[in-house]
Amino acid sequence: EIVSMLSRVTRSKHTPKMNKFSSQRLDKMNIAVDLDDVIGHTMPNLVNWNNQQFGESVQVDQVLDYHFVVLNHGAEQFRKYFLSNDIMNIQRVDGAYQTMYKLQSMHNISFHLVTNRSIILRDQTLQWLNKNFEGIFQEVHFAYKGTGDTLEQVITKKELCNQLNCKILIDDQANNLEMCDETLHGLLFSHGDCGGYGTYSWNRHFDIASNDFVWRVNGWESIEDHLMQYHIA
Repeated sequence: EIVSMLSRVTRSKHTPKMNKFSSQRLDKMNIAVDLDDVIGHTMPNLVNWNNQQFGESVQVDQVLDYHFVVLNHGAEQFRKYFLSNDIMNIQRVDGAYQTMYKLQSMHNISFHLVTNRSIILRDQTLQWLNKNFEGIFQEVHFAYKGTGDTLEQVITKKELCNQLNCKILIDDQANNLEMCDETLHGLLFSHGDCGGYGTYSWNRHFDIASNDFVWRVNGWESIEDHLMQYHIA
């Protein structure tokens, strides 16, 4: 069984950052990876669903809050999207599978899928992962339970990563990386294919200089370059 909730429910400051990362080379490494908009293009899929559902013309690069559907139409509509068949059509982010396959094949690296999706979405999530990332993730972990108005966070990603002994968290949500420190380094992910921008509109505001343990990366090639330069022994 590779699924858990672990609750049993359960910048400008590039030089000092480089010095800190250069001392963190490891022979063995666990890396936590987010799902939505890190390995799968969820936002374009969600925006398309939203526009069809409500007759709107929202563009991906206009989205400033990931939960814009909740803000505009309520939590029940957000739940409806994730329980629909539309999420099976989420496209894989270019380079994600190839990069992780290469890194775990050539180096002693284990990847853990860590998502803020609810455990209620377990079956849909595993089905999508088996279709797109078979054999990549050692374990799959859900940080939330419930759905809609009853959605409840069981554990933070920082706590989850510490329990899994993950040293790096790759995520597109800045709030998940704000608590990164000496024990957990963060890579704030964006991808140019999502709206044609080098940074996602919903994380563009984050001041990377505010945390010495968080870097921006644009695409999976950038992730590989970063890991090879600062982390992989």
